[in-house]
Amino acid sequence: MKADYPYGFGRLDAFGAILNQVCETALEIPENHRVSNAPVSYPFLWNTPYLDWVQWNGAVANPIGRNVGEVLGVYGHLKLTGTPTTGQFGSSANILNLGQLERWLTKLSAPQWPERYLGKIDADKAKQGEALYAANCVGCHGIRDAERKFPMTEPNRFGKRFIRIHMVPLQEIGTDELMAKNFATRTAKPGALRPFLHETLRDAPEVPGTALLNIATRMVIELKLAEMQPPLDDQQKLELTGYRDPDPAVRPPNIRAYKARPLDGVWATAPYLHNGSVPNLYQLLLPAEQRVKTFYVGNREFDPVNVGFRTAPYQDGFQFHTETADGKPIPGNSNAGHSGGNYTQTKAKDASWHDFTEAERWALVEYIKTLH
Repeated sequence: MKADYPYGFGRLDAFGAILNQVCETALEIPENHRVSNAPVSYPFLWNTPYLDWVQWNGAVANPIGRNVGEVLGVYGHLKLTGTPTTGQFGSSANILNLGQLERWLTKLSAPQWPERYLGKIDADKAKQGEALYAANCVGCHGIRDAERKFPMTEPNRFGKRFIRIHMVPLQEIGTDELMAKNFATRTAKPGALRPFLHETLRDAPEVPGTALLNIATRMVIELKLAEMQPPLDDQQKLELTGYRDPDPAVRPPNIRAYKARPLDGVWATAPYLHNGSVPNLYQLLLPAEQRVKTFYVGNREFDPVNVGFRTAPYQDGFQFHTETADGKPIPGNSNAGHSGGNYTQTKAKDASWHDFTEAERWALVEYIKTLH
């Protein structure tokens, strides 16, 4: 799984690992290997069961499919060769336990800023930040209304609604594209999974890796359900899927995009952007070209002013580089993007854009601390 640039603390190319396990290891096709070179930060888990799309690129909604895929990516046992009669799709995934873990997550709430330890929130400054957030941020990062409810989707065919996630296309957000690009463009030889492909792909020498991952997870789950005694009823199966629509036509709006989810508790989740390339909230509100290009990660000491973790050098720390020594962005590590209008700029009364002033940045930081 090693890439040219080490991931450092708190990052993993999860999709790269999962697709290598499925397409290369389990299918026993070494030439399907791809370098796992697009690490992302571990996303925070509160509210996850209620989101309409999960993953940084909004690739998966169904929690049991998502969690079985994760088991396969962390070296769960999986057999994809052979045929169904010879044990194909047998795995060590325990879907009932995975369902229980997902239900536990419904009880996990975003942490509230601990004023006792990190200092009191400046209410006046936060009020100023609230107005800036409403003018610039809320279009992507929804907030709770007066009844403490997030913007929700329309009910699906099971009558369930989910927290609406805004998917921002790569060309708009401008952040490092490698994770979304790798996922969208990866291909592989299908090997023993060829008979299960859609007829439009069955004769292709290589097919999208995502198609093979979908087949593997679907068939693993179907086999587990078929073996279960006593069998699950329809209601129990729906609970496993989180009441998500299994219709293959229900797809993420754009996988060449990154999700912008509500920011409750985000103060506790540095470093920022999907790839962890920005160390704190203050830096995130600077124009991209002004952000630090090198900082240390792995420190557990919190920085309550800039809102992140201490980034000074320390023993056994990992030095995160966003650029090479000659100033070129490192693929997967770039801290570009999330910059410009509504990101690091706001409109003046004459409708012209200007970078956030220092006072405006600190007001936004103060307001974001209040979200929980």
